[in-house]
Amino acid sequence: MLREVLEAETFYLQHSEKLGDASSALHHAVPQGKASPLSQNPEVKAEDVLEVLGAAMEQAPKGSREWKAFEAAAFCLLYVQEHDKLEDFAHYYRERLDPNFKIKVERDFGTRAEAEVWLKSGEALHRMQIRIDGKGFLVVQLPGRLTLMNNPLPEELGTDDSED
Repeated sequence: MLREVLEAETFYLQHSEKLGDASSALHHAVPQGKASPLSQNPEVKAEDVLEVLGAAMEQAPKGSREWKAFEAAAFCLLYVQEHDKLEDFAHYYRERLDPNFKIKVERDFGTRAEAEVWLKSGEALHRMQIRIDGKGFLVVQLPGRLTLMNNPLPEELGTDDSED
């Protein structure tokens, strides 16, 4: 518990200028009953998001589940920003907000063995979504190799947002 408190204090000290005046940011950035600024305008403004997250953290009891979730979200955004991936994230974000967005299934396989042969053939690419016997999988790059990770398709979850 002490380690978490120290990490939180370090977070505030290192990023207090980015978090800004948290109590006013929540009320100005997200008016009651309105959608977030990000969903109204799919441009990612890291400083605005950090301000809102900081405000939300102040509203939640320190160390609570909510507080930890807001802190993790802030660190996620800072990580993306500090590793020069904000444009990649903005593209991902806009793509997911598009009401016409569909998950594209790149390949269908009857068995896991068939998919593994394809995976080793060199045709597979990191982040490709595939289907094996009706179940979704994602191609994931690990150090030195590609592997398959369970990644349920919308039809498996009761929605139908995939594109064959």
